[in-house]
Amino acid sequence: MNRTSGVNHRSELGNLRREATARFLKSRLSPLIVALMLLPMNPLLLHSQEKESVVVVRMTNDMKFIPNNLTIRVGQAVKWVNEAEEGGTLHNVTTDPEKVMEPKHVSIPDGAKPFDSGNINPGKSFTYTFTVPGVYKYACAPHEGMMRGEVTVEP
Repeated sequence: MNRTSGVNHRSELGNLRREATARFLKSRLSPLIVALMLLPMNPLLLHSQEKESVVVVRMTNDMKFIPNNLTIRVGQAVKWVNEAEEGGTLHNVTTDPEKVMEPKHVSIPDGAKPFDSGNINPGKSFTYTFTVPGVYKYACAPHEGMMRGEVTVEP
């Protein structure tokens, strides 16, 4: 056997093996890669990710909720954080008309129950998960004239 033909034969076999391996991987990996690429676009997955995300509302020394209006989905939570420095202003978050001076400043959708955080000390927080769609108007009772907000909960 001629040395050149042996080298060509081995080279040909190597090429065939590489091509067969490439075809095998492409046939097995292509559907997986496509599925992985489509995964973030799956609405069910996006919905479950939204449910897990928490929206933060800051309560400031300037007597503001930041942001004071937001829209979320059913199952999402809002976390109100009192950013006052130690020894600073106490805040709260309530939708309970019995806890505020002017009941029209707070409201909840039909089927929802009022929530009230109680006093939130500086550096502390209160988290509430919304389970009923609709518009929730809330206030900080001690600073009701300046601190009011709204959460719109979509299905």
